[in-house]
Amino acid sequence: QATSDKHAAFFAKEVAEYMKHNLEQGRADRFILVAEPRFLGALRDKLDPTTRDAVSREIDKDLTKQSADDIRKKLDL
Repeated sequence: QATSDKHAAFFAKEVAEYMKHNLEQGRADRFILVAEPRFLGALRDKLDPTTRDAVSREIDKDLTKQSADDIRKKLDL
């Protein structure tokens, strides 16, 4: 496994734990996941069933180069 894949898996686990914690604490009740396809798959694998059920939408694109306004438009927020 490449080093970058290991880093992605570790980060996906951290994101999944952050999402679960915020769901349990009542700080969130749903999530929209936006990530490049490979990372989105890694993140999906790390989500527990309850957190997975709180995902209302997924977008498998890398939007890191987009402005916040452009991302809001893509998400219809």
